[in-house]
Amino acid sequence: MKTNRQPRKGMRFIIIAFLVFAAIVGALVAKKYHISTRPQVPPPAEQAGTILVTLFFADESGDGLVREGREIEAGSDPAESMELLSVS
Repeated sequence: MKTNRQPRKGMRFIIIAFLVFAAIVGALVAKKYHISTRPQVPPPAEQAGTILVTLFFADESGDGLVREGREIEAGSDPAESMELLSVS
């Protein structure tokens, strides 16, 4: 009794091709996920000069905010920076 092996070879090829395709797509998705979840490192702050900051205050009617820009000296101490803002 002879069996026809030709259809099984075609099915085996399709399964292997699908597994290779799934592995490639899975690797690309994993790479994209890894890149998107990497924490973003902020650029280093300038150590010299001044920084322009934007402050928001309540307007006279209390219905909105008024924007005001101030320049402060660049420093590493946040408390000192806050003090410079309140004095200006």
